[in-house]
Amino acid sequence: MKLLVRPPQLLRSLYKDSLWRMDKNEPVIYLTFDDGPIPELTPWVLDVLKEYRNVRI
Repeated sequence: MKLLVRPPQLLRSLYKDSLWRMDKNEPVIYLTFDDGPIPELTPWVLDVLKEYRNVRI
């Protein structure tokens, strides 16, 4: 089952700095800290990500 979701134009115009479209052929993963950084875990995650090339933090 394939779902296509397109946010309303009003929502996109209110949040212009948000990423609304991306290249489907580009292999990317986005990590979010929706509940805020966890002091005991976040530094470790960032250190692990620094070990890899082409990772933007």
